Order: sequence, then structure tokens, then C-alpha cells
Amino acid sequence: MLPQPPQQVVDTNPVAPTGKTVHVPARGDFQAALNAAQPGDVITLEAGATYTGPFTLPAKNGNGWITVQTNKVDGLPPVGSRVTPAHAAAMPKVVSTTVEPALRTARAAHHYRFRGIEFTVTGTTVSYGIVNFDGSATYSYPAMMTTLAEVPHHLIVEQCYIHGHPTLNVPRGVQLNSAHTAVIDSHIAEIHAMGQDTQALGGWSGPGPFKIVNNYLAAAGENIMFGGAFAAIPNLVPSDIEIRRNHITKPLSWKGDDPSYAGKAWTIKNLLELKNAQRVVVDANVFEYHWPSAQSGFAMVLTPRSEMNNGAWAMPWATVSNITVTNNVFRSLSAGIALSGRDQADHGPTVPGSGFLIRNNLFYDIGTRRWQVPGSFAGVLFMISNGASNITIQHNTSTSEGSFIVSDAPELVNRGLVYTDNIHGFGWYGLVGPGGTAAGVLKQMFPDAVFVKNVLIGPWPTPGGVAEATVDSAYPGNFYPSAVAEVRFADPANNDFRLTSRSRYKSAGTDGKDLGADIDALSRAIEGVAPPAAAAAAPKP
Repeated sequence: MLPQPPQQVVDTNPVAPTGKTVHVPARGDFQAALNAAQPGDVITLEAGATYTGPFTLPAKNGNGWITVQTNKVDGLPPVGSRVTPAHAAAMPKVVSTTVEPALRTARAAHHYRFRGIEFTVTGTTVSYGIVNFDGSATYSYPAMMTTLAEVPHHLIVEQCYIHGHPTLNVPRGVQLNSAHTAVIDSHIAEIHAMGQDTQALGGWSGPGPFKIVNNYLAAAGENIMFGGAFAAIPNLVPSDIEIRRNHITKPLSWKGDDPSYAGKAWTIKNLLELKNAQRVVVDANVFEYHWPSAQSGFAMVLTPRSEMNNGAWAMPWATVSNITVTNNVFRSLSAGIALSGRDQADHGPTVPGSGFLIRNNLFYDIGTRRWQVPGSFAGVLFMISNGASNITIQHNTSTSEGSFIVSDAPELVNRGLVYTDNIHGFGWYGLVGPGGTAAGVLKQMFPDAVFVKNVLIGPWPTPGGVAEATVDSAYPGNFYPSAVAEVRFADPANNDFRLTSRSRYKSAGTDGKDLGADIDALSRAIEGVAPPAAAAAAPKP
């Protein structure tokens, strides 16, 4: 059973203004302009000027959009194009010099669109965020929203540059405790802290839908996270989330053993984590640069988590379900995707996760020496555990040499696994679980699995002593080349993983297609998302 797609989408098409245009000059009163604005109005801010907040978006009557934009939109790239820090000269700067965010929302504030604004925080050692869509008039311990009517909604951040400071603790770029919210064509960077989670984009108390499209996102903790804190609105699950065409990365200057290390030991976790979310599409992104630090090294973590309130686990409705991961590139990182059906027993009850599709993704430079830490899961492609169900993993290509699946929690088997048409290394132990390796684990942890037409690359015997014949009997109906060269990729040393006409895996899939990812379709999907990677090391002979 394939996952359900989003049921709602955020419409980000421009709406023609119907009201007046008000310009706020340098040293003008931006908050007064926000207070006076009516639906359909446009507020322009002076490019190059600084407006010191925090500023609050007030709730208005009516459903027309209030647009806040630079007065030099001609200095921005065309609509639909991502900005970079180089465009800051065409932007006004909205800044907070205190712990408060630069921009926040009153409860039920709605229909605001920001284009071409630089948002930042300066001057302190810690910040409570930069742009907080969370319904709080002030940040310092606001009362939590308890009804959907209080949630701010219809909010768009477009072509904005949002950033912290190289030495400042900043927990979040945009806080998404909102509904009908989009962050598009923007650049979010320098989001980091020591000893706490940080996100470029994160939310836990907003129902969605959310659109996260064509952004550069750099954060130390989780670049994107939904869930992870208590939602006081009963049964709230962030839903209908599009994550498309983003460059999701961590600067190597945050990596302690990299020559560019800047000397700040930020808390490093993963690139995308879902703790409470449903109907999510993760498509055509580039996930790049991730290493084990405060977590074990998986780039993507899909794991439901209840949260505590007043000393008790209080979110039994939390789930991670109906997740689609397609047409992405994962490169230069420690391990792939960790997928869990339930929370751990000591973290309270959750709704079992069901409906996962991982298709047409490319993984390379995974778990190589640069990204290894002792005791981590370096090189592991997938971890699947705790009773996840209805999982389809199909047409993926990976150069990882670690175990391709790790599983645990023998009391919670994983039902409905369809694992076909993939190309990747077998690793030392292949599929690893509580019963050991090979066929026993597949039958024990995935009792009704369909596992055929996969290319499991040797060498044979493996360094652990597994012979090709043993693998053939454990995983019948698959293919067992002894080396990467036998797969006949076009040019793996230069990251070209198309199959040549001489490959025996052309048109060999369960669907008659080439095994592994459709690299031509994948390349079209991610065109322009991120700069090309450096050439890979030559494959082993």
C-alpha cells in the first residue's frame, strides 16, 4: 500500500494588490505600518535600511493579502528563483538586537506575504528565533495555543535571506506553528546552538499545510523538523507537507576535524527529522554533508515521538505516516534513512507509522572514512524497526558499503516490506537484526517481505566471510556482482551512475525498467538545486 499524498497544498501564486501602497523609509515606524495596513495593501521597506524589532503581525479582519516587500524588487532574481546572500544589497534588514525574534505573529494573524527581506538577530549570545509564526505576542514563555482558531495562517516567506550570526545561539530560522504556510526561494543559514536542537525550519503546533520549496537550508540540529515538542491542541499532527527542490546541508566549518572548522562545537543532529507528521512528500532535494555527532549519523530520521507535559507523556496521537521520499540525492554523509514505526517503549504511546515510499533516490559517498565515527552506523543505508508497516523501497542506487538494512526490536516485526529493483553494496553482513544476519533476519523482522531483483554488490566472500552462494540461498531472486565495476555504471568516479548499454541490469526490473535509480529523470528533477559535487573516488576494482 503506497502512502497517501498531501490532501491540501499551499497556493503561492502572486495575488494582485487591491489596496494602497505604503512606503516605510529608513528610521520609519514599521510596526505602525503593520498595525494600520488593511487586506490588499502593500508595505515597502527601504533596501539597505535597518528596521529594529521585534515586530508583531496583528490579526486583521478579511482575507486579502498584506504584502511586505523591498522597494527594489528589480534587484531580486525573477519570481521562482532562489535568492542568495549576494542579493542582500537589494533587501531591507529586519533585525532584533535582543533575545526576542525579529518577527512574530499575534494569534490568528493571517494573510501576510514577505518578499525580498533580510531577517536576522544580532548583539546577544542567545536568541529565541528569527521569524516565529507561533501566535505569541511575546516570546518569553507564552501560553500555548489550545485551539485551531488561535493558529496563525496563510503566511508566505518568499525570496528572503534569514540568518543568525556565526557565534550566536539561534534555535530556529522560521518557526512553523501555523497553517497554510510557505517558505519558498529563500536562503536560511547560521542556525545553530550548543546543547540544544536547532532548525532552519521547524514546527510542532501547526496543522499545515506547509510548502517548503527551492530553499537553501543550513542548520546544526535538524535542518527541517516537524514534531519534537508538546502540542497543546488535541490530536494535532502537522500534515500535508511538501519539501521539494531544497539544498539541505551543513557547512563543513561546523565539523570538528575538517580543515575549515571555525572552532564552535555546535550540536549536530540530522538533515531532516519527522517526529509527528503525516502526508509528507520529500521530492527532488539534495541532502549533503552530515556526520555523527549528537546523533548516530542517519541523514533522515522518521520516528514518531510522544512529548511530555506536566511530567507525563501527553501526545498518544503522534505519528509519522504516509511519507514519500522520491528523486533525491543523498551525498557525503554517514548513513541514510532511519525509519521507525513506533516510539520507544519508555517514551509513551504513539500511533504506529504506516505508508512509506522510498523510490528513485541516489546515495553516494555514504559512510566513507571522512564521515565515520566509532560506534556510529556509518555506511548503513536503511534502519527499519519498531513495527513500521507498508514500506516500499524501490529503484534506488547506492555506493554505500555498509549493511543495507539494520533492524531491531524483535517483538515488533515490520509488515508489508516491498524491496525491489535497487542497486547497492551487500556490506559485510547484509541485512542485520536481533537474530544475526541474512535470511533469518529477513524472515524474522520482515515476515511477509517481497525481496527480489536487487543488485547486491560484493566482493565475495565478504570481509566477514560470507560467500556468494550463501547470499544466493539467503536472498533468492536477486543479483550478486562481485564488484562495482561489474554493474557497469557510466562513470562512477565522476558521480555518473547511469547504466551503460553493456550492463546486464538494463530493463531487468520487476517493472521492466533498468535496475537502480532512473538517473536521467533524477538529474532533471534536481537540476539547479545545488552545485555539482566533487568527483568521487575511483571504485574498487
